[in-house]
Amino acid sequence: MRRLGVIIIVGLLLAVMPSTIVLAMPDSITVPETSVTIVIDGSLNMTSEWNGSAIVVWTNPLDGEEYDNVYMLHNDTHYLFAAALYDPDPVDDDSFTLYVKWGNITYKYVLSEGSSTIELYNITDGEVALSSNGTAVMTSSSPSQSWLYVELAIPKSEWNSSTTVYALFVHKHTFKIDTTSKYPEAANVSDPSTWLEV
Repeated sequence: MRRLGVIIIVGLLLAVMPSTIVLAMPDSITVPETSVTIVIDGSLNMTSEWNGSAIVVWTNPLDGEEYDNVYMLHNDTHYLFAAALYDPDPVDDDSFTLYVKWGNITYKYVLSEGSSTIELYNITDGEVALSSNGTAVMTSSSPSQSWLYVELAIPKSEWNSSTTVYALFVHKHTFKIDTTSKYPEAANVSDPSTWLEV
């Protein structure tokens, strides 16, 4: 009888708990190394390519029930990033920005929806434009596809083969409503100490 009472109490507690999922927001994350070849094509193959990656997730401000996700891996030669970003409109207006700081250097990589062009800026030197040796693609959303997919491979030599960096991920959306979401959500764009330690 006591066991039945415990089951009923647990059931009642679960019934009155809010249905909102609370996600833990780590301050630092370890990124696994992979020997799998990642094809930078905007198709996030979670079985044969991105399986086992480090993941960060945050709420998309356009819909509190949808989440933006970034996946991270590295191999012998590259730092690898992928993202699945919620975008419920068919207009190529979104962008994905990766801020990264190592040592005394801060870079900003910008990708635009529907593009394979990487814009790279050296924030340390006053946002000077640079050329990246990275490879990237960001897909477009459509009426039947409410998600954008990003894949980005950056040569380790571009960050002096750093083993620890601080990273900030920013998803900007401008169609009908101008909004920006980021991870870490409480990060200050101009203060890398508030970014994710990777």
